[in-house]
Amino acid sequence: KWQTSDANARERRQQCYNDWARACSAVLDPLFTGCRTEYLGVDAYYSNNREADHKIRPLVLRAAIAWLHTAVNISSDKLRAVIVGCGDPVIQEYRVGFSTQSSKAVIYGCLWPVLSKEEAFADLIDAGQLSTADEIAAILKEEGVTEIRRLPGLHACEYCEDCGAPYFPDALGDMQHPELPEDANLEPIQFH
Repeated sequence: KWQTSDANARERRQQCYNDWARACSAVLDPLFTGCRTEYLGVDAYYSNNREADHKIRPLVLRAAIAWLHTAVNISSDKLRAVIVGCGDPVIQEYRVGFSTQSSKAVIYGCLWPVLSKEEAFADLIDAGQLSTADEIAAILKEEGVTEIRRLPGLHACEYCEDCGAPYFPDALGDMQHPELPEDANLEPIQFH
């Protein structure tokens, strides 16, 4: 419907997307109780793959905060998030280390991969738009995290030699292996 070339093509495409999302939601949302869903419009494989890569990054942060609330019983306002750019010689990813406000030990971490050269150099260019670190901080604030720190500079992409897990920044900027508290409840909760 939206592929005809006329003045209303953009509006028609948006309407088709809204109809598609509504139809998918009616069928699939009941199967994923307690989950967040977002439906992409029908498009070329490469375009949708790229769009999904961009849209999954905020969802990962939101899911991490929800999981920490459930598994470790820490509300988002009691979390501290530390954001650092990692890579060599340019930023390849942002790492977000989560800890409680009462401890500097990293309990969990999330990766935010940089998907384009523009994102890698965005902090160096005054483009009049939010930097990636600002975008990450805004999402964390939306989720209720009140203490957010952004570390300057470029850090190395460090990994654990034993298990291969990435290290995440603590409140002082030291890269640490994330360790959940021993009283964490890792049993899944049944929503259905």
